[in-house]
Amino acid sequence: MTSDGGSKKKGGNIFSVNADGTGFTERYAFFHDAVSVRNQRLLDYGDGFLYGVGGEFLYRVHPDGSSYEVLYVFQGTPGIYPLVGLMKGNDGYLYGTTVNGGNQYTGVIYKVKKDGTDYQVLHHFEGSVRWPSSLFQFNNGTIFGTTEYGGANDMGTVYRINPDGTNFQMIHHFNGTNGSHPDGGGGLVVVTINAITYLYGTTKYGGTNNKGVIFRIQPNGNNFSRQYNFTQSTGRYPTGSLAKFGNVLYGTTAAGGSSDGGIIFAYDAYTDSYYKLHEFLKGASPVIEYYPLGSLLEYNGMFYGIAVEGGNYVDGVLFRIRYDGSGYQVIHDFNEFYPAGGTLTEFNNQLYGLTNEGYVPTLETSVDGSIYRLNPDGTAFQTLHTFWNPNGYGPTASLIKAQNGSLYGLTAEGGSSVSSGIAFRIQTDGTNFTNLTWMDNLGHRAKSMGSLVQASNGSFYGVTQEGGPGFTGLFFELTDGSSFSFNSYTPFCVGLECSERSRASLIQASDGDFYGTSPLNHFNSGTIFKLSINGAIASHTLLKKFNGTNGANPVGSLIQAPDGYLYGMTEGGGLNGFGVIFKIRTDGTGFQKIFEFGENANALYGAHPKGSLWLGSDGKLYGMAMAGGSGWIGTIFKINTNGQGFSVIHNFNGIDGYYPVGSLVEDVNTGFLFGMTEHGGTSDYGVVFKIKKNGTGFQKLLDFNGTNGKYPKGDLLIVVPGSPPPQKNPLAAAIEKDETKNSLVIDISPNPAKNSIFIRFQKQVSGKITYTLTDIQGRKILQQTFGKAEAASTKTVDISHMPPGTYILELTTPFEKVSKKIVKQ
Repeated sequence: MTSDGGSKKKGGNIFSVNADGTGFTERYAFFHDAVSVRNQRLLDYGDGFLYGVGGEFLYRVHPDGSSYEVLYVFQGTPGIYPLVGLMKGNDGYLYGTTVNGGNQYTGVIYKVKKDGTDYQVLHHFEGSVRWPSSLFQFNNGTIFGTTEYGGANDMGTVYRINPDGTNFQMIHHFNGTNGSHPDGGGGLVVVTINAITYLYGTTKYGGTNNKGVIFRIQPNGNNFSRQYNFTQSTGRYPTGSLAKFGNVLYGTTAAGGSSDGGIIFAYDAYTDSYYKLHEFLKGASPVIEYYPLGSLLEYNGMFYGIAVEGGNYVDGVLFRIRYDGSGYQVIHDFNEFYPAGGTLTEFNNQLYGLTNEGYVPTLETSVDGSIYRLNPDGTAFQTLHTFWNPNGYGPTASLIKAQNGSLYGLTAEGGSSVSSGIAFRIQTDGTNFTNLTWMDNLGHRAKSMGSLVQASNGSFYGVTQEGGPGFTGLFFELTDGSSFSFNSYTPFCVGLECSERSRASLIQASDGDFYGTSPLNHFNSGTIFKLSINGAIASHTLLKKFNGTNGANPVGSLIQAPDGYLYGMTEGGGLNGFGVIFKIRTDGTGFQKIFEFGENANALYGAHPKGSLWLGSDGKLYGMAMAGGSGWIGTIFKINTNGQGFSVIHNFNGIDGYYPVGSLVEDVNTGFLFGMTEHGGTSDYGVVFKIKKNGTGFQKLLDFNGTNGKYPKGDLLIVVPGSPPPQKNPLAAAIEKDETKNSLVIDISPNPAKNSIFIRFQKQVSGKITYTLTDIQGRKILQQTFGKAEAASTKTVDISHMPPGTYILELTTPFEKVSKKIVKQ
């Protein structure tokens, strides 16, 4: 999996690729939806779609709610968090602003094609100049806007810029007396009076009463004037852009009036006259709507707007009013989705709008807003799209292949309003994606950074970094059979003898208990722990506390080797501060620091490993360090279990990848190790690679480019195409077939075994036979094919290098297969 990118622009994906680097296929794309869609209106581009921005996304949607699509992802220096709406330029580009990103992270002005391509930053805001508003393009092509902060007095500015980004000028600095802090959602409108063209706008504060002003300025920056000073009785804190009907300008104030509930006003630019059209009554009984926010929409001689408080359901309303102030009417009461203070759009005789938050009663979860439409008379209200991520996004761990042949995994984000991620199931061909559960408990977010493990009883287990009464994480169990269940335990705690906020995957050791690590906290430098289940109770046993010298911050998972020891790594600590490799018995005794990462006289060994070790078919340990090496961007290494024989078998150089944060996996048929890096490659989004265990044969198999995913953080999973799935429960007696009804009749001895098992065939076999040995997670340990002549004799299988546990031996002919349970002591 990748944690970002993919065909849906952002969210990550599940992919497959052949071992030679060919055949890349995206099996599933996670979807990260827009958020924070306040203070804007949808843009009717004129091509049959409505366009908008929110959070990190530029999106479009068909007016019937179909064809919702993310077109561009805002991120980093090019700009992030566009909070105000889009403008269609004279050249067909979409123009807008962001409140973050840029060279100084104070926002940018940008333009982009409507398909999301050719994104260009026209201007980076600098210094105190920040929070830009909506844009307005003059008929000569010049673009105008305001900033809420910055300028000579840090009270906001008016600026102009050419469509190609040249000739940026701040043409006015607000000083308080002439207004201050123009609203971030408010743009400018043009009015011509006596053959002189002016730009009109409002500020939220400043003026004689510090309640805001209406101002005007000529496009060249000359003749700025404060036209009207708002008062408590006539309204205070105007928000949004002014709407124009003829030469009369219309708007709202968020507060003011006799009950401070807000005002709808008109301002005649010709006569310099102000009119209060409607006063909202705050605190009235029954509850009346109040606090209008955003701009008004003019349509067929009526103005439409939003008040974000009050109404029959106390969640705000949509209203309309005639241009002369008569005919005020509430046309819709919000009761499930809260209005966001945005602005309505008209399309094909219907009104469209946005909410910034909401609630889905049937799912008992909050969401990040919605797109809705209704008729101008208030009928036919319909929610077209809900902004949220019920199927999760941003997976940071690995997939596992379960005993039923399906893939299972976790995402670190998305799900319900109180979750951080989901548990899901998907078939290896990418079909039947199923959201099994949201990762939440007791109303707390419960982000899981590690992978699931399927235990000997067939259930899945894992830990979360967050959630639980103490916010220290959860130990959870998932069952997925005829019925699905989710059980969580809270064995983690805060204290000297506790573990908390585990970010690694658990392993089930040969004793049936679960083992894991927790990262450093303010009590210690991390821990190794054991989790045991007895009925409905899960107990925690602290096996080891790291103290820095013996290692710090163990973030990868443990493995169990044939000697019974648990092996793992820490990201930091040790004598050099670069991390260590350690081993420990399951009872907590015998802890040894078998290797120190760092620098010696001849070479850099690598530094700060983040993934897990892999026990190779040769009995050696293999792993990756995120940093260090000849280029200080990561290494691949091997070491004996006794700590001897350490060697770096590959130094990453950037083009072949860098910053490996996951683990290696071995294909025992070819001897190659496969892995991924989070960064590097041609697009700097990471790579997939393979390498032989002796360090030769390194090959970059895949460059991530964003569209096919980016920033992989977990491990690869080897799945043989077309191979029959393992049985659902390999520990059940029913797994063994009735051998009297087929020709593939075998004896396996000894069982349990320590070093070798012997396969004896009792009947003549037709054709070749393939034997495959997998662990209970479905991971292939060994595979070999032998011919008919060999089938008449006893076949010996070496299992001495395998850790103790339960395994499945599957023998397959062209006509049938049989599986046997093997126990390694």
